[in-house]
Amino acid sequence: MYRKERMNEEELLKKRMMELAQKSYHQSIYTHTSFLSLAEQAIYYEVEREVEYAKGAFLGGYPYAERKILMFGSEELLGYPAPDPVVCLRIQPIAPKYSEKLSHRDYLGAVLNLGMERECIGDILVDETGAYLFCMEHMAEFLLEEISKIRHTLVTTKPVKKMNLDIRPQLKPVEGFVNSFRLDAIVSLGFSLSRKESAVLIQGKKVFINGRLAETNGKAVIEGDIISVRGMGKMIFSNIRGQSKKGRHSVLLHRFV
Repeated sequence: MYRKERMNEEELLKKRMMELAQKSYHQSIYTHTSFLSLAEQAIYYEVEREVEYAKGAFLGGYPYAERKILMFGSEELLGYPAPDPVVCLRIQPIAPKYSEKLSHRDYLGAVLNLGMERECIGDILVDETGAYLFCMEHMAEFLLEEISKIRHTLVTTKPVKKMNLDIRPQLKPVEGFVNSFRLDAIVSLGFSLSRKESAVLIQGKKVFINGRLAETNGKAVIEGDIISVRGMGKMIFSNIRGQSKKGRHSVLLHRFV
């Protein structure tokens, strides 16, 4: 039953994407989805050829965003600049000295408890002094007014101009040797898993390369690829550093912290 429901949801999302593409092209307007998960973004690539005329592109509000909206239209195609439907809010404790240590789950829970749908919220980036929250433009005013407390900590919520953002992901280097540049080998190294465990994740449709669902264990990975594993995180295949006398490859990965 679950699998059938899942297939129906995917077909509905494909249909929605195609409708948005047609609307953008025929009415000469920009159209977009709400925020999509990695699995939902991957569905776009199944219909990409059918809607390429509408110039689809993903936007998340900052580089390396995981949750993104899909927008159709371009300035070249439509003749005017694209709107920006993604807003960034900064949430910080009013009295940092007495605030609790707040997690991603705390911030997300506070937002969802306001009755918000998950699709209206993009990434939430937590740091030592607060969090950046990305949301749909039409929900920003509501969140600015309503987010005043996270757990027991009183907070302020303010809009941030994204042009002034300096969000740099924290990266942890991972070095090691692999027999080949197969996806299962790279996932094994990056997440300290066995090849069998990596294969199970790939076959379970939980691994993505640059937003596209990875179909096979033997998919070749190249420098610069971003590999995401649902429930575990993501990493960049940074570079190939050399080869050992036994023919194994020395590689450098960077995991997002």
